[in-house]
Amino acid sequence: MQKILIIDDDVVLLERVQAMFRLKGFETLTATSGKCGVDLARCHLPSLIVCDVNMDEGDGYAALKALRHDPVTAAIPFILMTGQADYSGMRQGMDLGADDYLAKPFTMEALLASVEARLNKSFSISHNSEQKLAELRATISSIVPHELKTPLTSILEFTDILLGQWGSLSQEKAVEMLQHIHGAGLRLRQLIENNILCSQLFLKATDPRRPDIGSANTENGAQFIASVARSFAHARRRAIDVNCHSSEGSVAVAPGYLAKIVEELLDNAFKFSNPESMVQIQSGITDGCFLVEITDTGRGMTSEQIASIGAFVQFDRATYEQQGAGLGLAVVKRLVELHGGNISISSAVGSGTTIRIHLPLREPFNPSDSPDRPYEPGQESNPADPANRNTAPASDTPCQRY
Repeated sequence: MQKILIIDDDVVLLERVQAMFRLKGFETLTATSGKCGVDLARCHLPSLIVCDVNMDEGDGYAALKALRHDPVTAAIPFILMTGQADYSGMRQGMDLGADDYLAKPFTMEALLASVEARLNKSFSISHNSEQKLAELRATISSIVPHELKTPLTSILEFTDILLGQWGSLSQEKAVEMLQHIHGAGLRLRQLIENNILCSQLFLKATDPRRPDIGSANTENGAQFIASVARSFAHARRRAIDVNCHSSEGSVAVAPGYLAKIVEELLDNAFKFSNPESMVQIQSGITDGCFLVEITDTGRGMTSEQIASIGAFVQFDRATYEQQGAGLGLAVVKRLVELHGGNISISSAVGSGTTIRIHLPLREPFNPSDSPDRPYEPGQESNPADPANRNTAPASDTPCQRY
């Protein structure tokens, strides 16, 4: 049985509304002041709250504000009632988080319709959240153990061979096995780092009180990106597949975070494109922001898959062999958003994908900011222009610093 809390100092109206809700099968709680209503809400966690605006002991706005600032009661649907309905009052209620606003006098039918609409919406949101949570649990339980065991198995198997047959192995064969061990170790480290970083970024995104992720700059961002890309591609044995084009520009992102963005975008491009197929990287200043654009010629994504990008999401896993837990693009998205940038993805199934990231430009130099990762300048060449793609932008607004 759904529980409704009614807060009103008009005892006659309070009793009428309570009787109507009980007749419709709802359990009810009543309070004659905002303060008492807040206490009841925190104690009983009703399914919905109907509250008058003007009361002697704590008005409806104060009650709404108090409940919205309490994480335990913040999501409870809240309907305000008032006999002095005006635009400023309605605007104030909506700004505080009210779900609806009823002007007195109103009919019981109008109140019931508003209540049922808010309860249905709340149920739908809760149901969708539970469904996504169940899917996430199932995905984590199937993907994460596999992704942890696979590189670990390779490391153990090859080290067993090396330890048992070292004297009979040729140098070339031993080096090949060591390369496999190194690659598996890199994969395992990346998975662990992404899990840790994704958790940290999620906490930062959901709790503004946590310390900022930093305001350090990366000088010569384009050269830094080219260096990171070449180093990452070499470690993945795809050095000949990367083509960089960069222009001058510095970016308001710490070198470690910028390197992570580039590595995850490249890793995604390598996963979904065949060896010896080119991956183009372009970076530099455009439209008052710092652009990072990576284009591959792999299998591409549908618009539905682009919209579903998130932690522990892999596409077509049953059809294609994949590595990774689906954390890469989720980490990139959170990093970009927390730095005040935006990301857009355009893709065509069977033709490839282009990911564009706009980041804020460098802030004034601060001597205390020092790069946490070295880089080396290198040569760049021109990329191919992507065309005929389905586009799903995350945001088209100019870059801003938080």
